[in-house]
Amino acid sequence: MDNTERYIELQIGFAKKHTAISIALLAFVFFNYLISPNVELWVFWPCVILLAVVLSDVALSLNKYFHSIRIIKVIRIVEIIISCFLIGSNTELTIGGFTDLFAILIFIMFCVELGYALELTEYSSAYLYPLLLVSPYMVRIIVSIVRDFRYNMVAIDKIPILHNAFNYFTIAAVCYFILAAIYNYICEMQTYNTKLLYAKDRMIDRAREDYGDIAEKQNRIMSANEMLGVKKYELEQAYRKINIINNDINFQNKIMRIASSSLDLNKIINKCSDAIINNENDVFYAGLMFKNKHHNKFYSKQLEKLLDPVDFEEFYNFFLSDAFIDEQAVSNNNIFIDNDVSYDDFPFLEKSETRSMIIRPISVQSEGYDCVYIILSHSIKTFKDKEVLYDNIIRQIETAGNNIFMYNKIMDLSNKDGLTGLYNRRYLNLYFNDHFINNTVNGTAIAALFDIDHFKSINDTYGHLFGDLALVTISNVVNQIASQHNGLAFRYGGEEFVVLFENISLDDAVIIMERMRSNIKETPIKNEKYTIHANVSVGIAAFPDTVSDVSMLIDRADKAMYYSKQHGRDRLTIDSDDLEGAN
Repeated sequence: MDNTERYIELQIGFAKKHTAISIALLAFVFFNYLISPNVELWVFWPCVILLAVVLSDVALSLNKYFHSIRIIKVIRIVEIIISCFLIGSNTELTIGGFTDLFAILIFIMFCVELGYALELTEYSSAYLYPLLLVSPYMVRIIVSIVRDFRYNMVAIDKIPILHNAFNYFTIAAVCYFILAAIYNYICEMQTYNTKLLYAKDRMIDRAREDYGDIAEKQNRIMSANEMLGVKKYELEQAYRKINIINNDINFQNKIMRIASSSLDLNKIINKCSDAIINNENDVFYAGLMFKNKHHNKFYSKQLEKLLDPVDFEEFYNFFLSDAFIDEQAVSNNNIFIDNDVSYDDFPFLEKSETRSMIIRPISVQSEGYDCVYIILSHSIKTFKDKEVLYDNIIRQIETAGNNIFMYNKIMDLSNKDGLTGLYNRRYLNLYFNDHFINNTVNGTAIAALFDIDHFKSINDTYGHLFGDLALVTISNVVNQIASQHNGLAFRYGGEEFVVLFENISLDDAVIIMERMRSNIKETPIKNEKYTIHANVSVGIAAFPDTVSDVSMLIDRADKAMYYSKQHGRDRLTIDSDDLEGAN
């Protein structure tokens, strides 16, 4: 709010208080003029005009018509002039009494109010304005002097000469000094207020400048905080990604350690499956499924428990079909990931509540894609953005499987006879020592040893190549029957063979070996020129049925075989203590 607005507000406040003055003037007019029958108009009208002006002043202030300091100044000057002429209006030539005192007080009041409407910034104004305000009294003095001279000329003994002029001069002097003192005070107050206002304005300006600086700094701080927030978010995201990458690397390293920890594929698959299930909370199955169903009995038992037989068969037929494997090999880098399994597409997964899955065909033994690695989860989007991770993990398992199969091939080459394909005598000694001698036998151990009858005459009659053919033909029969009954066949040396069985009875072993002897006898050995049949002599020893020391098992079977050869050949002899003294 500036000075003008403050002056107007102050004058409006003065004008509202004129209500009391209006009432006093109205009472004054009523009691002093209206009830007097001899009042003169020139005395009556100044009071009426002053009352009208004051009432207008009140009305304008109440209706908020004061909006210009000039209007206020005009009204105040009019009020001052009229109040000045009220002095001495109730008598013909003299001044005094309550009426004049009332008029003087009103005059001074209006002069003070006018003083607050003026800009008294210099002390000279404080002396000049009061002089102008008492100028109406100067007029009254001149009028009084003229009247006194006139009365003196007409009736000089009626009124003292210049008495009223002196009174007006006295009133003018008193009013002047009073107003000068008041205006000096107003001047000091306005000067002080102006200084305060300027100081306040300067403070406001400085505050605005400071506020502008502060606002600018705050904006900079806010911008910096926003940038810090963005950087913090980016760092958190980067840190989260780094953690994910570190976890993935550690997970892959763990799988790598497992894959290189053993030469037992089944053990590696089980450990890798446990690691994958523990790494992903909602994964409930991870493992291999072979296209060759004979291998699945070692690797997919758990999956068979999770799926009923019909669903398991449908699962096998779909994911191990040539169409699926070929499609994945060509179009999707070998890996199939579904993070929102539809039971309309895969109804055989509904009972297991599978919602995400990974199926990746893998190659073993360099024979193409003959098995798949399977990971199943109960949650949607379990493997989102993890295709590369699990592809690398399954590749490590694939590499471990290939290494194991390659190792087994090499071991087979060293452990098997190059001609017949049966295990050789070196491996027989290792196997026998590992399974029977060094470890406690839980159950039974059977050793059957047989020899081809008259094999030397076959070589001499048909040649050594035909003799080799005879060894191969007989070995095929032996390996086939032994495998059917979880036995292992070995070429013991020359035309001698050993078959080992575990956890079967002696009677069952005799039946198996009798069948083997019979099949060998019935199987023709032939080439383009010759066709013959060969017989074998068999000896069987059993732990603990015929021997109490398992290390003597092969030796006792060998003696039983010699007993068969010495007693007619083409027969089977069971080891017993009675054979010790027989020839």
